[in-house]
Amino acid sequence: MRTLASVPDVEHELDALYALPAGQFTAARNDLARRLLRAHQADRAAAVRTLRRPTAAAAAVNVLARREPRLRAQLVEATRRLEEARASALAGLATTTEVGDAARGEENAVRDLLAAAARNLTPRPGRALLERIGQTLRASAADEELRVLLERGRLTRDACPAGPLRDARTPLPSPRQALTGVHGELGRLQAKARALAAAARAAEVAADEAEREARRLRDSAREQRAAADEAMGRLGGP
Repeated sequence: MRTLASVPDVEHELDALYALPAGQFTAARNDLARRLLRAHQADRAAAVRTLRRPTAAAAAVNVLARREPRLRAQLVEATRRLEEARASALAGLATTTEVGDAARGEENAVRDLLAAAARNLTPRPGRALLERIGQTLRASAADEELRVLLERGRLTRDACPAGPLRDARTPLPSPRQALTGVHGELGRLQAKARALAAAARAAEVAADEAEREARRLRDSAREQRAAADEAMGRLGGP
């Protein structure tokens, strides 16, 4: 009896698949699906056939994520610090200088990965592709779901900092533009806080005035009551 072909570790096969250059992905994906069919794993074969070929930038990021785990981890950590700094700034707990330092830390982490891409990827990526790789690295590190794919080296599309996937032609804001947006939002929140504080002070003044008026009215009422009692006493006297 002929022994069925088997694929003992599909996850390992998928790791190998996403480690390939984008141009080799489709043929290797179809080969894996055929082997799964021969192993009587039709459901898995069907799922594999639906896998989308990574864009050139996503494929390059997948390679970098696998070859440069230390640099990848540094980017994820730098992005986490930037997110914390932005949140602290919006809460009034961090300065714009601290946000700027965190943004530069993230930019340095991206630059280190791009330098590795320029040194090690074959064929060597051009300027436009390097820009898309940098954008995808930054955006994937900032998005919870995409970060998992980044760490596993299984991205399929260029990514946008807003979260979902985007068309590669859509421009992304620069770190300077992103920082300007944070400063603008911080300014709006500070202005709103000042307006609320002014309204609170005005309300306190009005409350104090109302309390003084209430005391004056109570004192006047007591005086009038005393005068009425005195008048009633005189009327009822001998």
